[in-house]
Amino acid sequence: MRVALLALAGGLCVFLVLLHLLERNREVRNFWIARIFIALILGLLIWKLAPLWTRWDTVLDNPLLLLTMNGGLAAIFGGLFAFLTVVTLSLWQFRKEKPETRRWPLMTPLLAGLIVVGAWTWLDPLVFPPPGSDPGPAVQALVPDLEGRSHALADWKGKVVVVNFWATWCLPCLGELPEFQLFSKTPSNRVVLVGVNLATTEKEGEAGVLRFTSKHKISWTQLTDPAGTLQKAFAVTVIPTTVVLDPQGRVVDRREGSVDLFWLKSLESRFGSR
Repeated sequence: MRVALLALAGGLCVFLVLLHLLERNREVRNFWIARIFIALILGLLIWKLAPLWTRWDTVLDNPLLLLTMNGGLAAIFGGLFAFLTVVTLSLWQFRKEKPETRRWPLMTPLLAGLIVVGAWTWLDPLVFPPPGSDPGPAVQALVPDLEGRSHALADWKGKVVVVNFWATWCLPCLGELPEFQLFSKTPSNRVVLVGVNLATTEKEGEAGVLRFTSKHKISWTQLTDPAGTLQKAFAVTVIPTTVVLDPQGRVVDRREGSVDLFWLKSLESRFGSR
């Protein structure tokens, strides 16, 4: 979400600067500034409310999840469609009411703003590179799962390992849970999901976590990291935090905050063949 909002802010700034440079008529500028803000607000509302129809059962259980949930591609395309619809209707209205006014100056800043949004989002790994490339001995450290069996992240070397730090009391963690559930329904031979529950912060301990994972049908491996070995090695200070290791065990991506299905599905093509 951070990248998306920064991209929108950057695109809006480019639009406003170019609009003021290309359009000298204040009335026309004010008209388009108002309409673009209306389009953005409507697009953002649809983007954030998309889980009401894509994950309605989860949202009904806890409406506050709307603050953190990702709607996936439905939300992105829905928000973009709403934005472009408002712009198109505004163009039609503008042409009808002021046929003598030039309209081409609008398209340059609008297209430039949209290009900035797309480029910023696409180049996200370059704009926000993952800190560090080698987690060191942490990949060899043995940590227990919820059944008491010991695992090391190195056990999955040769595959892309998605390490998700979470807790049952964390609202954004609950918001991204449906995305992980959908991703896990289509098994991948190159991407492995590994959850790291901060069990020491859980009021009901591991027993409560087990009930939670059973209730929500969490089928992927869940580690507990009681000594905080992995948490310290990956410098996790907020949750959810998701760290991606490539097949050689190097950190190649990192997300603080909720992730979505679109990003999870991209990991195999981005890192699985390296």
